[in-house]
Amino acid sequence: MFDVTGPKVLLPAVLFAVLSPGMLLALPSGAGLLVQAVVHALVLSLVYWAIAKFVLKISLTTADLFVPAVLFVLLTPGLLLTIPPKNAGLFMSGQSSPMAVGAHTLVFALLFAFLRGQFPQYY
Repeated sequence: MFDVTGPKVLLPAVLFAVLSPGMLLALPSGAGLLVQAVVHALVLSLVYWAIAKFVLKISLTTADLFVPAVLFVLLTPGLLLTIPPKNAGLFMSGQSSPMAVGAHTLVFALLFAFLRGQFPQYY
């Protein structure tokens, strides 16, 4: 079974939801969605590292930072797909709806927990 409640999965999942383009912050509208996703993924990695090191006092491996960043880019709503498809229309100035972000956050958490369970030698 997947452990989605551990800090090494739950924290990146919460950051995924908060840092999804348009939820808390967004780049100027001239930046494409891929550029926004990559910048937000870098911010996710930096914030995750800072919270883990200075607040939670846990150590992270390279995979703990790299895999969530890649998953963030791949699972950003509207980049490859949008779940649920009914909300494929964009929300507030070109950004995804909160329902789509919630669905993508759940997929992110489950996929990241699955990867951590399947490849424990890297975590």
